[in-house]
Amino acid sequence: MKKGYLFIQLAILAFVLIGFSSCKKDDEVPANVIEDQSGVKVELQWLIATTNSTQSTSLSDTDLDFYLYKQPAIEISGNNTNIMLRSYNEDSYESFTLNDLTTLEDETKLVDGTYVLGVKVYSSYTNGTLDIVTTGVSTNKTYKINSTYTASQEGTTIRPFATITKSGSKYTIKSVSAN
Repeated sequence: MKKGYLFIQLAILAFVLIGFSSCKKDDEVPANVIEDQSGVKVELQWLIATTNSTQSTSLSDTDLDFYLYKQPAIEISGNNTNIMLRSYNEDSYESFTLNDLTTLEDETKLVDGTYVLGVKVYSSYTNGTLDIVTTGVSTNKTYKINSTYTASQEGTTIRPFATITKSGSKYTIKSVSAN
């Protein structure tokens, strides 16, 4: 009789443990994933490095331009191809908002897919650091990618710094390792 009672207790314990393990919490959302019905705001911010007194260190002397494009983004005689959005405000801050209502340069709407966030050093007398900051419009969840730029990169080349994949209201941001 004791063996039967012990068997029942072990069976109950097994069912309880199976029940708890099958009711585990949903997986946490990774830091580089922002889920937001209102979309995300993507910002490019930069700072210049402090240099010797013979070089300009004014933020107004440094201008970075920010682009959203599909691969490849090439510039032919000043005309960019595959550029979908651009921001070039000539200060230490560039941004655009991405969501289902975003109208692209070709007058279409932003659809699900993977896009590249690129930066062009339009003009700079010194090296500096840059951040690509992505923030949920309504959730305020933020993900930041840090990098650097050099004055020698000034010119017409758009360098990829990150990718952003839109899937419905989910945005996944990844750093591009080769800058």
